[in-house]
Amino acid sequence: MPTAILFFSRAAHEEATAKSWLGRRQNRRIAKLLIHSSLKQARASGLPVFIHGSHQQSGNSFGDRIAHAFEAIFAKGFEQLICIGNDALSLSSSDLKASEKALSAGKGWVLGPSLDGGAYLIGMKKSCYQQLDFQALPWQSEGLFSELKATLSPIAKGQELAFRRDLDHAHDLYQEVDNLSHQLEGIRILIRILFEKITLPYSPSLFSLPQAIPLSAGNYRGPPPA
Repeated sequence: MPTAILFFSRAAHEEATAKSWLGRRQNRRIAKLLIHSSLKQARASGLPVFIHGSHQQSGNSFGDRIAHAFEAIFAKGFEQLICIGNDALSLSSSDLKASEKALSAGKGWVLGPSLDGGAYLIGMKKSCYQQLDFQALPWQSEGLFSELKATLSPIAKGQELAFRRDLDHAHDLYQEVDNLSHQLEGIRILIRILFEKITLPYSPSLFSLPQAIPLSAGNYRGPPPA
């Protein structure tokens, strides 16, 4: 099996508590919207998607938890893995398809750099992963992208995607909505944040299912556009 997508994220209520966006109620809506958007784009890529939420993660540090998630997917027989989170609103299925195409064409890694120095997408072949000290990388820091690139470049040739904004703070949210304001999608996003009750596709929480979930297998439509 060639390529899979790993969706690695906290549950919506945990994300809402951790981020400094708006008020308490709006934060929950924003977290649900971001998770819904990321899963929608992952589904649209046509690749198998594996969800590792709070209940599936194990380890004492972020590095431990994400390394265990990578190893679990590789152990299923996949040779290439693309990992995304929930906080890059402008991530598209085209980014995922381009990443898969680059890996299948022989690139050892693909990185999507965030404007804050992190990475919104990490894709690599199993052979590259096995040569990394994954846990030791400066996770959740502004030096992650540069360290990933410096570590991976001697191992194999890779590809970088366009810079995108992670929505970690209120000013990130304002800037992203402003960037999208000339599009109908930007207006829809703003309305959802302020007014809509967003329903996630899993119950009782988004991450209640421990097994891999091929998103194309079910009906996971979001709410209709406002």
